[in-house]
Amino acid sequence: MAMHAWEETEEDDKDEEHSRDGNRGGMLATSGMGVFPDSSKMKEKLREQMLRPRYHVHDLYAKKGFAQCLARQDYFEKVTLLVIACNAIWIGVDTDQNSANILLDAQPLYQIIEHCFCIFFAFEWTIRFSAFKDKKTAFRDAWFAFDSLLVVFLVTETWVMSA
Repeated sequence: MAMHAWEETEEDDKDEEHSRDGNRGGMLATSGMGVFPDSSKMKEKLREQMLRPRYHVHDLYAKKGFAQCLARQDYFEKVTLLVIACNAIWIGVDTDQNSANILLDAQPLYQIIEHCFCIFFAFEWTIRFSAFKDKKTAFRDAWFAFDSLLVVFLVTETWVMSA
């Protein structure tokens, strides 16, 4: 069978184990730690990572219920991303155009839009939290934990500090 230049053979692996000075185990086998990582260990680690099932938050959701059904929907995710993009644009507009230091002193348009974003993000967080089968595992998901922190800050700024 013809070998391609990028394919390795067992002899190539054995050759890699020999260092330039003839010792087995790598270039600096005498010191216990080589300069270059062991390619066979790297290949094995890569194989393990490729065979490991991919993490997806939907695997932690319950199997029944309205919240998990909505949270699994592709449109729910796309609408959320759209609102995030709109919120980023709005933050820029608000920073440039709104001269009020606190929300209560802002013009009604700024207040209404800020409350709408806060309502949407609180609703989105509630749906996603309700979708988890085990509520304790919700905060083990890094994105959910990060989103939780953002929602706490948003609710605090919009509703608590404005009260």
